[in-house]
Amino acid sequence: MTIGVAPEYVNAWKLSYGQALLVKHVLIIPLVLFAIINGFWVKRKLQMDDTFNPQPWAKVESVILVLIFSITGFMNQQPAPHDVSDTLNESPASPLFLWFTGGVLDKEKDLTLSLDWLSVFILIAIMVTIGTAIISAKRRQIAQTFIWAMISALLLYYALMSSV
Repeated sequence: MTIGVAPEYVNAWKLSYGQALLVKHVLIIPLVLFAIINGFWVKRKLQMDDTFNPQPWAKVESVILVLIFSITGFMNQQPAPHDVSDTLNESPASPLFLWFTGGVLDKEKDLTLSLDWLSVFILIAIMVTIGTAIISAKRRQIAQTFIWAMISALLLYYALMSSV
């Protein structure tokens, strides 16, 4: 579906729609993490311990889903980037993208992802934060698990934006 709406996925990051789509895709990491926790770990805990309360874990997953649905709602209010250069002529560039590029926008230049030392370092940091989120989940620390999962998503976003 993404290819149909935004065939130039990376170039679409110049637009608010593309930034929202990127954030939505990045939020899949915490969502999948909590889906795995709720689908396997919480299920096993319930089978072993009748007093275990799964509701807080489900509520956190619901918060992430509400964030994703809110971003989807925002995207519905933005022009779809079927052709990024044409859309840039009709609507302004994303303020978030301009912030990352220092306010510089070349409408004609295609964006490409390049792997550099900073991106590799951030990817390692993402793995560490996901591991920390898993450890927090094993310790039944819901808030810390959520925070570490969201930090991993934020780091992924930063890694992608810094590698453009």
